[in-house]
Amino acid sequence: MIDTPKTWAGERTVSLDFGTAELIPAHLRMIWRERFAAEEAYQDHGLLFCREDGTPYAPTSSRSISGGWPPRRTRR
Repeated sequence: MIDTPKTWAGERTVSLDFGTAELIPAHLRMIWRERFAAEEAYQDHGLLFCREDGTPYAPTSSRSISGGWPPRRTRR
């Protein structure tokens, strides 16, 4: 489910390094090509990372691709 955070505290800003930010325009062009190819089957959710038909990935997808959650840091 894609929704707004319940409170302002739930909002997050994602910082990108220059190299990553530089790749976004090419990625958006790829999304537009996929959208054009999928025609009416494309479901626009306004996502930067989505499946070829525009639908969101399952929340567990990124964990399985990356090998799981990163180690948790604790304060000492």
